[in-house]
Amino acid sequence: MTHTLIVGATSAMATAMADRLAATDRLTLMGRNATKLSELARKHQATGLSVDVTDALELDAAMAELAPVDRLVYAVGVGARGKLATLEPHRIRDVVDANLTGFLLTMRYADAVLTEHAQVVVFGAQAGLIQHPQFAAYAAAKAGLDVAVSILRKEMRRRAFMLVAPGPVDTPFWEAVGPVPKHALTPGAVADEVMAALTLEALPERLEPNP
Repeated sequence: MTHTLIVGATSAMATAMADRLAATDRLTLMGRNATKLSELARKHQATGLSVDVTDALELDAAMAELAPVDRLVYAVGVGARGKLATLEPHRIRDVVDANLTGFLLTMRYADAVLTEHAQVVVFGAQAGLIQHPQFAAYAAAKAGLDVAVSILRKEMRRRAFMLVAPGPVDTPFWEAVGPVPKHALTPGAVADEVMAALTLEALPERLEPNP
């Protein structure tokens, strides 16, 4: 049975993925919200690990507990909107830590537990949708994520990386940045496209679900 590790498991996108993968995979769910994590783990008879992905010591200890991992899904994300000159420093750090630093640390410590031909699915964003005033921190973090995935694809050649960059998705992300676009996708619709891609003989390097 495929062992899938979902990082940021209580996010809307990750929950949609867990709902679909639970039918076939053994799941390990990693996140910071212990209450939601416990509920989701119980629902899917999964292992729940309460971990802050920006804390290297926590990540190192958590990864050491895992059996070999066949698939890793990274769906951690934090948004913030505001002119950089007035955005609180802690919000800038939160955005970069969740969207980029957390991924780099996750891959740093996951390398030892990922199987030789593991799949790595990373949720990012379409550049054209976020390169706007008041999104400097978020856009920079997501751009860095995109580049990091490209480089890790070369460093970890036997593993298959897929960056998922959807159009607007109706998630709590919009609570911090503005109203949900009328044409936004549902997390379930995006998850369905990801699931379809996972069945292909070769995992696509990039997937861009759009309305």
